[in-house]
Amino acid sequence: KLNESRGRAVLSTDAEGEVDALDTVRNVGQKTFFRKSKQWQESTISAEQAQQAKRIVQFSDAYFELAASHGGTLAKYLAFEEPVVLNLAGQVYRIDPPTAADDRK
Repeated sequence: KLNESRGRAVLSTDAEGEVDALDTVRNVGQKTFFRKSKQWQESTISAEQAQQAKRIVQFSDAYFELAASHGGTLAKYLAFEEPVVLNLAGQVYRIDPPTAADDRK
């Protein structure tokens, strides 16, 4: 069971006039994430730390090594469909969804 609560939202109106709420804040486990520039970032991470984050592509060998080294802690923070920047044991990571370009590597 994912322990997630949804916080504040931004309202958006589509071409047909339908109003949609876009999440901008999420609490997952003990961490709070803010949506910025089409990615989710843990609230305790500075802009400089985010720029220096180690990039990991979901489902790559590096991704599974990271998941194994954190004993399942990582899984609950991957409920996002967009990239997520988070701090695990003092190291900042950017977890990106796989793309067609990643599949060719």
